[in-house]
Amino acid sequence: MMGRYDDSFRRQIRQALNKQTAGSSPATADELFAKAVAHHGAGQLREAEAHYRQILQNTPGHAGALQFLGLLVYQGGQYAAALELIDRAIHVNPADAGTHFSRGNVLFSLQQYPA
Repeated sequence: MMGRYDDSFRRQIRQALNKQTAGSSPATADELFAKAVAHHGAGQLREAEAHYRQILQNTPGHAGALQFLGLLVYQGGQYAAALELIDRAIHVNPADAGTHFSRGNVLFSLQQYPA
C-alpha cells in the first residue's frame, strides 16, 4: 500500500511544481508553495510545514497548501488532522482528483470505509 501512496505523492509533487495553484491571492503564495513542496519532497518536513502554515496564514483557502500540509501530518500519523485539512482542500477545489485520492488514503488509515 505504501508503495502506491509514495508513487502518488511523488506524482502530486511534480504536478504541484509544474502548475500554479488556482485561486491563490498573491504571486508569492505560489512561489512559497513551490519551496514548501520542494522541502517536503526532500524530506525536510519542518521547513515544509513552516512554509505551508505561512501560506495558510496569508491565504487560508490555498488548496495546495491545505492538501500538502494534510499529507505532511498524515505522514506523521496525525490522521484526524490530515483528514480535516484535506477536506478543507476539497471544499476549495472539489475537482482535484489528487486531493480525493489523498482523502481516500487517510480514510483507509483511519479504517473508515464510506459506502
